[in-house]
Amino acid sequence: MLICQSISPLLPTPPRLGAMSPARYLRLRRLAAGLSVAQIAASLASERTRRADAIDLIQTLESPGSVARHRETIERFAAVIPLDADTYFQLADRTASPPTLCEECGCSPALPCMSADGHEHCSVISGACTACAPARTITQ
Repeated sequence: MLICQSISPLLPTPPRLGAMSPARYLRLRRLAAGLSVAQIAASLASERTRRADAIDLIQTLESPGSVARHRETIERFAAVIPLDADTYFQLADRTASPPTLCEECGCSPALPCMSADGHEHCSVISGACTACAPARTITQ
């Protein structure tokens, strides 16, 4: 099955000032999982011939102003990377209150960073989670 078949044209989403966009959230969660676009595409498209379409889809969804029209698309991503579909669509809804997210890795109270042994080990404080805050302080 071609992954792009479940996607209709993208809905433009003007970003809220100072708020994270759905595209940035998707990219941050992919990077936090340590996966490349090609690795995600390989997981989403079982046939090698479909991977180019999957790569195009991922790159489009990670582009500023893009948002998936169908929840099923984001749920497919959530099966591969730690991503919360509700958070993604809350970010797309300009009338909703923005969720509390780490600006560095995109984690949230609903989907916190995990330690190697599988325990939650962060909380979001002042824009960065406790796992990212030390690195953020060093780079500033």
